[in-house]
Amino acid sequence: MVRNLLAPCGQRPLSVFILVHLHPVWPSMLLGRDENTDMDPDAKIHAARASLKYLSPDITLGLGSGSTAHAFVRLLAAEVSYYTSFKCICTSSATETLAKSLGLRVIDANEIDGVDLTIDGADEVDERLNMIKGGGGAMLRERIVAAMSKNHITIVDSTKVSNTLGRFPLPIEVAPYAHTVTTPWILESIRDAGCRVERHILRTTELGQPYVTDNGNHILDVKIAEIRDPSWLSDHLYRVSGMIAHGLFVNLTKLIIVADDKGSVRELR
Repeated sequence: MVRNLLAPCGQRPLSVFILVHLHPVWPSMLLGRDENTDMDPDAKIHAARASLKYLSPDITLGLGSGSTAHAFVRLLAAEVSYYTSFKCICTSSATETLAKSLGLRVIDANEIDGVDLTIDGADEVDERLNMIKGGGGAMLRERIVAAMSKNHITIVDSTKVSNTLGRFPLPIEVAPYAHTVTTPWILESIRDAGCRVERHILRTTELGQPYVTDNGNHILDVKIAEIRDPSWLSDHLYRVSGMIAHGLFVNLTKLIIVADDKGSVRELR
């Protein structure tokens, strides 16, 4: 039985989600800030630790991707003697490798039809619980696992909270086939949704080769001035052929845990 993650008035159950960076190569010109900017390591640990109270034994747990999610995985492994009956599914090969190395029981997503709780992070969130995810390139699997989850919590540090989404580039996973044709379609769709594209670039590795996701696709990073209606933009993007998944997560979490490097924690509902 998973603990109720909502206030005691009996609303719908949540999902627990934590996202973290896998440190892809971000051009500083695209970000408009220092490409190495990230949350304080202490804030990651505080955010991860604050989510542990929502765990119960005997559940199927979704593990997110990136540095904060990996901080959670390490904390979870330290408590593995209590949570011995956990079954975990992972949203990236990096998370799977880490979880297995720490002795957690990892199963294939095809072996189950649902997840009790997923814990992941986000690159940016707003007060309305909308998110931008995909900085680590795992947003397709993160989206699938989030949709499979009965409960979903997002865990971030305080610098990730914005009044309006758009500080962080929107990652868009595209099929390698004809991606040079797909890209203009995507940009046109974003503009049709009423958003202004500032910059865009195909994500690359440190060697200058196109970044390849766990699913064999590429990622287009698009810096958008402001995303005032994430749901509207999401709907527009899903009309584009060749667009596999995007990093706008709308109506996929009911709780966001925010921590800072001093250990102060607050919850957005």
